[in-house]
Amino acid sequence: RLACRRVRLARARRLVDLAWDWASTHGSPDVRDRLLCNRAALALELGDGQAFVPDLRELLLRSSDRVNCRLASYTLSRAYEIRHDSRKAAFYARIARDASDR
Repeated sequence: RLACRRVRLARARRLVDLAWDWASTHGSPDVRDRLLCNRAALALELGDGQAFVPDLRELLLRSSDRVNCRLASYTLSRAYEIRHDSRKAAFYARIARDASDR
């Protein structure tokens, strides 16, 4: 079951990477930010997403798009949950919740 999930996640990651390549020249900043969140979430679940943490933090600080802020903060929360840093995970989860309430 876990192997099937990993295969599906890896396929999804390849598709998101293709979308990222397209968006890097044709997409709006908001589309690129949303794809960054998707790429980071998939990479985290596949075990190699910690490198996205600085980019997600930067997105959270600069973006005015509510959906992208929610996605970035939720993904940061997940990254810290994986690291077993419950204090930071809860911090970013609260930001995600607040972004959803707006």
